[in-house]
Amino acid sequence: MYFLMTNDVESFSIPLNRLSPDTAREVYEVGLPRLLDVYAKTDIRCTFYFTGRMVEMVPEAVELVLDHWHEIGCHGYDHSPDRAFDLMDLNEQIRELKRAKDVIGGTTGRHCEATVT
Repeated sequence: MYFLMTNDVESFSIPLNRLSPDTAREVYEVGLPRLLDVYAKTDIRCTFYFTGRMVEMVPEAVELVLDHWHEIGCHGYDHSPDRAFDLMDLNEQIRELKRAKDVIGGTTGRHCEATVT
């Protein structure tokens, strides 16, 4: 059986309604290991969509996911409510995506394949 599995990886705390370094650290130390363990036990491969801000806060989270042979995707730079894509004009959206690509690609040492024009 085949299916598409994705995960959003970000540092936004719903209870606090803001970005939080503590949330980023908890995602890295607790959430990702749990997910990766389940995926390993069930032989699931998926895409983890990271925000650029999350990667800046906890760059080792990307390497953890890559070490388990999953794909890394771009979830924009900042996922806070005041930076939502539906609030930005096209040029701002493009800048945010390029910024996120640069952060993620710089952390992994790999070129991000998606292009933004």
